Amino acid sequence: MELTAHGVWTMVHGMGFGALYLLACSGAMVELWRHTSSSRGAPDRTADDTFLRVYLATMAVLAPWPTAISAVSAPYTTFGLLVEQRVGSATLFANGENLTNVRQTRFDPLLLPAQDPTGRWTTPEWAPLEGRMLNAGVRVHF
Repeated sequence: MELTAHGVWTMVHGMGFGALYLLACSGAMVELWRHTSSSRGAPDRTADDTFLRVYLATMAVLAPWPTAISAVSAPYTTFGLLVEQRVGSATLFANGENLTNVRQTRFDPLLLPAQDPTGRWTTPEWAPLEGRMLNAGVRVHF
């Protein structure tokens, strides 16, 4: 088994940058939970608000660059949105996934015209295969 430069970059990207990104995401989720937790009372949160905004903006701006610089895959961005509103004993929700409508087939064909050297007829999945998805619903609380 031979380790190529592309293989090394794939490992660095997947294990290195992926771990850092997951660490940053988990930090953002903890900070958001801490920020919205009602158990802390209501102190002045100006410093917390500033920290949270700077942290999330930095993560959003810097996170895509290791992938783009390492050229492991084509750069793309997906965006999702979930909106909920409680009405009496029910919760109405609307959800949108992949609102930027990114599809792998716009970068790479899924089926190859000929077998690759490993014998595969398909391209590995690395981006969303379906386009924009919208759904809505009602949750009833008993």
